[in-house]
Amino acid sequence: MSDEVNILFTGDYHIYGAFETFIKRAPHHKIFNKNFLDIVTTSDLSIFNLEDPITNSRKGILKYGPYGVGSEESLVPIKGAGFNLATFATNHTYDMGDKGISDTLEACKKNGLDVIGAGLTKDESKKIYYKKFDQITIAILNFARKEFNIVTDDHGGANPLDIIDNVKDIQKAKSKSDFVFVVVHDGLDLFYLPYPELVKQMRFYAEMGANAIICHHARLISGYEIYQKVPIFYGLGNLIHMSKMKDEHEGISVLFKVKKGNAVNFEILPLVFDPDNVLLSIAIGDRYKQIQDKVEEYSRIIENTQNLKYEWQGFIKNRKGQYINILAGWPNIIYRIFRKLKLEGIYLKILLFNKKRMLAVWNILRCQAHYEAVNHILTEEFKKQS
Repeated sequence: MSDEVNILFTGDYHIYGAFETFIKRAPHHKIFNKNFLDIVTTSDLSIFNLEDPITNSRKGILKYGPYGVGSEESLVPIKGAGFNLATFATNHTYDMGDKGISDTLEACKKNGLDVIGAGLTKDESKKIYYKKFDQITIAILNFARKEFNIVTDDHGGANPLDIIDNVKDIQKAKSKSDFVFVVVHDGLDLFYLPYPELVKQMRFYAEMGANAIICHHARLISGYEIYQKVPIFYGLGNLIHMSKMKDEHEGISVLFKVKKGNAVNFEILPLVFDPDNVLLSIAIGDRYKQIQDKVEEYSRIIENTQNLKYEWQGFIKNRKGQYINILAGWPNIIYRIFRKLKLEGIYLKILLFNKKRMLAVWNILRCQAHYEAVNHILTEEFKKQS
């Protein structure tokens, strides 16, 4: 009997596109190397983030942005590796509607996997995962950013990232367990750092009772900090993603080691994915050190408020045209043409020429009352078309 519990958290498991094609053709392919499998199987609890719904349906909901969906074959290597729990609160949770959620829950159950963070009702999506070991009870909560993915009174979806509701649930979990782990799906695609408000919110969750916080979504590894003895990881990157981008083939997993009455300890395990052989391994040698050095570099930026703000402003400056183009309601193709011709500055002046209209849009974004009103109006209008 051990008084220490080892809990492994890993990144995003993308099951759509090229990976779905591959895994359907070779469902029993060994996608995990032995050096990683040994960690999964010897951990008391091993967790992955299921990025996309599992269903044969391809009838997507009405939404803005790409869709993600995969097939049940994707769970064969996960089950074989010995994973126990899927966090399913992501920006793609509701891409295939209620059927996508019900099929995902059924497929995971069939494969011996527990699921948290999503459901067909609000109560189901908010369910806290408790696991009792010999001397320790842990709790895991899962929240996702709000897009077209969130559970409502009318349909299923992901458990939303909502400060008031989340804190209530963290405190509820704290009263019933020894350690509370919070898993959050938020951040900016392909940005290696958290945005400043996310840092502020995660630190508040730590103050409210979380013992460790793990963030996913950006598809890139990020840094971490220890805030008031609470480790906060701002991006584990991918577990598996058959992307064409080399940076997306790096990830980290975190092995937490907890003992009753002690602070949470952890070990960072750098991961590398070989897309040619579809094989994930713990990095070794120089590659191990390169990834560790990246994590430490990003962590130093996160610790310094001004440095983080500087990096964040630089990132959004590069995306300024895309955002303003969307707000102005112009076709993306026009923006891409101007950018390719290196005439983005002129294009932005054209978009911002109608200053009054843009100020009205900005006011809706800034004011909570206006935002809630517009959100309700658009929800009702697009409900009629779905």
